[in-house]
Amino acid sequence: MNPQEELLRIREGLLHFNRGKYLNYDDTKNDGEMILQRQQNNFSFNRPVQGDLIVVDGEVKRLGHVYQSENGICDFQIADNKNSGYYLNESGRYSYSGSLRTSQQMRLRDSGKTELVNAWVFQDNFAGAGCGVHFKARVRIWEQVK
Repeated sequence: MNPQEELLRIREGLLHFNRGKYLNYDDTKNDGEMILQRQQNNFSFNRPVQGDLIVVDGEVKRLGHVYQSENGICDFQIADNKNSGYYLNESGRYSYSGSLRTSQQMRLRDSGKTELVNAWVFQDNFAGAGCGVHFKARVRIWEQVK
């Protein structure tokens, strides 16, 4: 992933949610660079983390919560909604706001593939009502080892 190309892709897709509507967003505050750094932090983990995707029985799901991930075995919960409610924090982990399915445990491996999914951050890293900036995040896809 070329960082400059990824930054352009992120900036082109930024949206601001205000008063119930998505509006095009001019990245004058360098939120694109903040998002790129957080996304790179996410890729620095060598194990599945919240917000990543997994393929289970041929179906792509999103990790809503990861309890533990060691030695290739991951204890997690799948999110009911794959495309909303994911906040990308400074460490590169996602926080999910929504309902989760029953906890599962399985051996996972990195598929080497990525996919674009919905996520959001606070504009200028300032938490407050109406400060959400939405974008397409690149996340890894993990697959079940049988």
